[in-house]
Amino acid sequence: MKTKTLEEVVRLAEKMGHVLVATANSEGMPHIAAAQRLGLVDQDIITVTEWFCPGTVANLRTNKCLSVVVWYKDTDSGYQLLGRLDKIKDLGVLDGY
Repeated sequence: MKTKTLEEVVRLAEKMGHVLVATANSEGMPHIAAAQRLGLVDQDIITVTEWFCPGTVANLRTNKCLSVVVWYKDTDSGYQLLGRLDKIKDLGVLDGY
């Protein structure tokens, strides 16, 4: 995907304040979670941050494929990104400590 298009996706995600992340486990059972931020690390690498969903993390440990969706209903415009997990950083925060 072109870097310019990915930049548009990130801007739309910022406007919306959330993105949807779809994964599936090793048996193909789908799972969708909402995340708050989408970022562009490199010309073809994105990051998804600020979401808490152990199901997503568990799925990505066995099935590296995922879909990220950004959709703005007022203009019926959006994007679906299909990709593979490069790495995952699982952080736990308990009551702000």
